[in-house]
Amino acid sequence: MNLTGWCLGILLAIVAQGSASAAGLKPAQRVLTWNVEGVPQRLTVLNVDGPVLPSKEPDTRIDLRSVIGPMVTTRFMHTWLGDSGGYVTEFMRVEYRGKYRFSLGRYLEETGQGGRVLAAMLKMPGVPSKERCPPSSEVKEQPSFTKGREQLFAAGCAHPKWLTLEPEAFSVLNWDDADNVLLAIQVFHPEGRRSSNQMERVGVWLKAPPEWSPWLEAARRGEGLFEDQRYDWVRRLSPLEIAAVRARVAKLKRTARRKFIAETVYRAQQAPLSAADLVDEFFPEPKDGGLDLDTQWAWSDRVLYLQHTPLCRKSAEVVFRGQWAPETEKAIVFNLTQCGGFYGQAPPKDCVEHAAPSSCIKPWVEAQQEQERSASQFSLVHDREGAAPAE
Repeated sequence: MNLTGWCLGILLAIVAQGSASAAGLKPAQRVLTWNVEGVPQRLTVLNVDGPVLPSKEPDTRIDLRSVIGPMVTTRFMHTWLGDSGGYVTEFMRVEYRGKYRFSLGRYLEETGQGGRVLAAMLKMPGVPSKERCPPSSEVKEQPSFTKGREQLFAAGCAHPKWLTLEPEAFSVLNWDDADNVLLAIQVFHPEGRRSSNQMERVGVWLKAPPEWSPWLEAARRGEGLFEDQRYDWVRRLSPLEIAAVRARVAKLKRTARRKFIAETVYRAQQAPLSAADLVDEFFPEPKDGGLDLDTQWAWSDRVLYLQHTPLCRKSAEVVFRGQWAPETEKAIVFNLTQCGGFYGQAPPKDCVEHAAPSSCIKPWVEAQQEQERSASQFSLVHDREGAAPAE
């Protein structure tokens, strides 16, 4: 199947004030270009605003996962309505461009890394008889996935349906800039039913095949895509686009700069992270510590642009520094309450109308900081096995 020219829908919603759908704008497009065996490749990717829901007609969505050299990984999700309600089925597929082909199953056996995948699968929730399983460190040392799996069953650990790998369906989550890649490998869904056959994946660090090195380096330069980066990638302009925008913004006065960033980059081009980058560049913190009104408004806008990212709340904490005008203080505190991704208690929204909005919301922010420090001691990602293997 030739994917050239396809519009692949990345199913990631932009939840922001004045969203594209609310404004009646078409979904934003991002173009990914790279080379395979000297032949230029191109993908046009749609950023679809909103969740995928079953409809009366069958609906298939294609969600781009990763692009590394000749390997293009997509997730297919098919939804439909039947007599008994909604149905969904999803799976990953690796499409190859050019002559290169790769078998992850064979590679695991040849390189003796099968135990690392088994150890990761045993950490998945719901695996039965875990108390009979050997220690994770022992499972990792087993070179063969197939033989290691048989040994686990012989010991009464797990069950065949829980340790069934689909190794030819994988995406590249990330790379350690050395020899190791973090892969997400599809596994057989042991409790899959016709009404809900959702994709199950396991994440594990593995030594990368040596032929992948130039492709991984190219992806790091933007000529390809790691799955872990696609959220940011679809919300940023390309290097060529941002260069043109930067040149345009540099010629404008400060008030016009803020307006252009908000109306053109954030709303029309639907690139909120590029908009935040431009605020950082063109509205830096004054050396004398004094905040002019344009900078205050721009910094409030930046909080809006960073909604539903880990940086949103932190970017709003500038309201506790310097003297803010009443209208900008109210605006940035409102945007702070819309950040999302909070720990525990939601922000007190009545602080927006408080006589001193920043003072009102500061105790809540400090509580969030403390909970964040506590949470950082634990991994929130349950489907990834360890770190990159040591040399």
